[in-house]
Amino acid sequence: MRDIGYIEKYGTGIYFMKDVCNDWGIPVISEIEKLGVELNDRQRKGLKHAFMEGFISNRIYREINGVSDETTRLELSQLGTLIR
Repeated sequence: MRDIGYIEKYGTGIYFMKDVCNDWGIPVISEIEKLGVELNDRQRKGLKHAFMEGFISNRIYREINGVSDETTRLELSQLGTLIR
């Protein structure tokens, strides 16, 4: 998104995606999965939180999913590559 001028810096893409999807009435997570991206239940929970609150931190991801620091870093990293 940054490379094509839709965002000014990394980390703001989630806000852009949320706004566009809300404007167009697109259920975000199901649309991501239609692209062939496989999300586990924890990643779905994390995305839902990010779209509802506008952000997600490592601590919040660990708390809502009951996972370790290592699992959190891995799964958020995987989600980050989808958004960048």
